[in-house]
Amino acid sequence: MQSDAMVIKEAQLIPKMSLFEVLFREGKIASNLKQAFPTIETANLTIGLGQVQVVLKEKKTVGYMVKASKLYPIVEKGIVASKALPDQPASLPMYYGFKKEIALQKVVLEVQKFKPNILNLVSEVHASPTKSDPDRLKLYMSDGNQVVATRKTMAQKMKYYAKIASQMDQAGVINFQVGAYSYSYH
Repeated sequence: MQSDAMVIKEAQLIPKMSLFEVLFREGKIASNLKQAFPTIETANLTIGLGQVQVVLKEKKTVGYMVKASKLYPIVEKGIVASKALPDQPASLPMYYGFKKEIALQKVVLEVQKFKPNILNLVSEVHASPTKSDPDRLKLYMSDGNQVVATRKTMAQKMKYYAKIASQMDQAGVINFQVGAYSYSYH
């Protein structure tokens, strides 16, 4: 969410600017706002007598990146907002330990491929690279299970999560790195 002052600054709107000038620059203003704030999906100007209203529609939030104990919204296509949230957000996945934004974007896109019933179970996604698998991830599920997977095959293999989890006597680890197998924590 962008502050009014930030939007006005990036739109380069100034008091007593002529409405004709605003009309002439309307497309450029919208373009500047979308470039300045990657979380904005659309920027529209409503021009009335003596006033300009900027209406912003933000992209859908799909998760939160945790960095230095602060939460940064992640929107569609894995774009991370530059401003941290002031309070605890809704129940969407939290992403931890991603050093490069491109790696985070790839993981977010894969997670968004999960079926809704599985996506709703994902509470945390941790980067957990190893020498042999730099794309290794650990997913913590709200049903108590942990999933170990590699980014490249995760979305395809998560289709089997519900069936494997239902066959487990108690919560544990489901490993999708090579094949698929599970074991309990104890």
